[in-house]
Amino acid sequence: MSVASATGIVERVVSRPVRMLAVDALRGLLIVVMALDHASHFVSQKHSSGEYWGFSFPTYSQALPFLTRLVTHIAAPGFFLLMGVGMFLLARSRQKQGWSRWQILRHFWIRGALLIALQLLVVNRAWELSQVDGDWISISVFCSPSAGP
Repeated sequence: MSVASATGIVERVVSRPVRMLAVDALRGLLIVVMALDHASHFVSQKHSSGEYWGFSFPTYSQALPFLTRLVTHIAAPGFFLLMGVGMFLLARSRQKQGWSRWQILRHFWIRGALLIALQLLVVNRAWELSQVDGDWISISVFCSPSAGP
């Protein structure tokens, strides 16, 4: 939107998008919880070795690692919730800008394809540098947003 000032110079007024504080607060909380979970795994080595697919239920010898793991299990479902909320908000804002349903779906499909390609071509290659044994293909975090509408 342009506004003419008293001097005759046309100034452009830029409106900032309205932030949803509840969504931002939840995102911040989940980032802190995820950081705690990753620190307990990578730094202090407090995750149970039986916590991955195909193993029995994990056992913990102390209460603190168990409670930390219990609390941090909200991170992944919380991010999936925020992903869905973000997709809804993006679709709604693009509809207000005049995008058709097809344009919105095309945007999500392209984004999903790029995230899957990033997972397969970059992230999986990076895991080959770690000490993980075996030949495997990970379809994980980056592929999750691709499961959109």
